[in-house]
Amino acid sequence: MPALKRVKWEIFAQEVSNGSKHVDAYIKAGYEKKFAGQNADKLLKNTKIAERIKELQNEIAERYLLSKEEMLIELGRIVRDMTGSNRDIIAAIHQASKMQGFESEIIVNIDKGVEELSDKELSDIIKRSSKGTSDKKESKE
Repeated sequence: MPALKRVKWEIFAQEVSNGSKHVDAYIKAGYEKKFAGQNADKLLKNTKIAERIKELQNEIAERYLLSKEEMLIELGRIVRDMTGSNRDIIAAIHQASKMQGFESEIIVNIDKGVEELSDKELSDIIKRSSKGTSDKKESKE
């Protein structure tokens, strides 16, 4: 999507996508301070502006952040390499599970160190945490 035709809208979208508060973005775009809060909310509801903000935020994310897939690969490396502490490895498993939509707490009772667990045992831990989450989601419906 090209820049918005209305210059003030484009500036507003850029400011919001860069993390400015909506009211501040509204004022920086050249609008008056009077009723800035209400009017900034109206601009945010404008479909063209909302799409432009999303596009700009995605561009920023592509430049500066790892993609979801890259994060999962890195978390997987931590688990497979077993170079971190048990706490780091469990945290990596937990974060990878959250990123895949499993948002409940993962509680793992391990009688031995993570480095002593087989691939199957680690896989079972992840599956158990996933099943617990999907069971909870179904029971809420």
